[in-house]
Amino acid sequence: GIRAALPWLGKLAYITLASGFLMTDIFWLRGILAAGYMTLTIYHVLQLHPLRIPLFGSLVFCGVNSAMAVMLLRERYLMLTDLESRIYGEHFESSMSVSSFKTLMAHGKMVLATEQSALINAGEVPDLVLVLAGEAEVVLEGGNTVVGEGALVGEVSFITGAVASATVLSSLGSSYLVWTPERLRQALEENPSLRNGLELKIGRELIRKLA
Repeated sequence: GIRAALPWLGKLAYITLASGFLMTDIFWLRGILAAGYMTLTIYHVLQLHPLRIPLFGSLVFCGVNSAMAVMLLRERYLMLTDLESRIYGEHFESSMSVSSFKTLMAHGKMVLATEQSALINAGEVPDLVLVLAGEAEVVLEGGNTVVGEGALVGEVSFITGAVASATVLSSLGSSYLVWTPERLRQALEENPSLRNGLELKIGRELIRKLA
């Protein structure tokens, strides 16, 4: 019966705990550790003479990891506005976590073009700009070109620190996400996960433009 299954329950608990440490995502790490410690708690409870210290230790670790998993769940999936959810799904889901995206959004601003104006000026250190909806016009010596929704502009200068080689104009009715380089670089230094995600996003954009 139950007693015969206890050794297997203990093995399951330790296998679950060990697998948790293989997770690279902090949410899954916390969730699997919580499940493992819960299983270990049940294992101790069902003993004929439970050892109090291992029992309460497992219970505490289960509670701590469960609480952290709930906090991460809320941060990732329950705290995006409808607009943020759409932006994340369309532009950032494949390159960064929701928590990194929230940080990225907090360091930028949304701009709705009510008239044509310069988003980036040639010869100046540019902002990093994402075209959310509509388009932007890149002014070049050989003729202007238009970039559409989802395009990044100013990304090469953001990587190299060089000034912009072309002026970029907004288009009436279009919307953009704009980040100033100084503020964004500071956020990247403080958040390696965000840095990796944004580098992946920029890398994919450069590959797309070169294709």
